[in-house]
Amino acid sequence: MSGAEIPVGGWAADTADWWQREFTDGVDPEYTEQILPIIGEQLSGASRILDVGTGEGQVARMLSDQGANVYGIDPIAEMVTEARSRSAAVPVSQAEASALPFAAGNVRPEAARAFQEPVGQGFGK
Repeated sequence: MSGAEIPVGGWAADTADWWQREFTDGVDPEYTEQILPIIGEQLSGASRILDVGTGEGQVARMLSDQGANVYGIDPIAEMVTEARSRSAAVPVSQAEASALPFAAGNVRPEAARAFQEPVGQGFGK
């Protein structure tokens, strides 16, 4: 992590900008040099991926570039807007993991992995 301060007040509106500034497009070498390759390796060969919490879509784009059919969801409208602006190849919807925008039985994951970024106390308050 870059040691960046996580926005607390009005965090939903600020999160997309904060993530862009601190973690995407090579800003955070640990993320781009270590985390992304691990995710790519773990999901290598998966043809259908649902990226829950896709954020601005960096992981979804990488997996799509590897040949996977990826669909992203994120609960934050600003993240969905940013993801859509960065790639028309990866469809993204605003949704929460507890309310997926698919009919029951339409999503059968080939692989499931949990990747979490550590967040500071108070995030989302």
